[in-house]
Amino acid sequence: MRRLALASIALVLLAALKPSSQLTEPQRALHALNRLAFGPRPGDIDKVMAIGVAEWINQQLHPETIPDRAVEARLQNLPTLRMTNADIMHEFYAPIVQARRERETDQIKDAQKKSREVVEDLVSQRIIRATESDRQLNEVMVDFWFNHFNVFVGKGIDRFMLTS
Repeated sequence: MRRLALASIALVLLAALKPSSQLTEPQRALHALNRLAFGPRPGDIDKVMAIGVAEWINQQLHPETIPDRAVEARLQNLPTLRMTNADIMHEFYAPIVQARRERETDQIKDAQKKSREVVEDLVSQRIIRATESDRQLNEVMVDFWFNHFNVFVGKGIDRFMLTS
């Protein structure tokens, strides 16, 4: 399965690298951004053209070399992303379990409402990364595999286990 995924990526990259007499440089940049990213953001086509499509693809293949400080700073505002699974279970899930044991309806509702913060932070993270990260190929691949191995966030305890 992994070989098939890598082969698919390689074919896409080779197609993007191959100069075509039918495409102008802006069109090649747009094509690469549409295939290997979530599409172009304002200024992306000019950035890709400035370094060249092949070099941009090479950078995307090594996301650890691309600084993403602005995204990391935004993610610091999402507190549950900095918590361990154990901390999330203790702070968000345990109160629900306790309230259910005590059959306290108001406490159950309050605990469930508070627990939505976990899912909200996860959703916010995906949107921030997809729209603002310069590591676009990495984010596209994360999105693909996350959807491939998707777990329904509303299914019982699962939402508390999606952070790691």
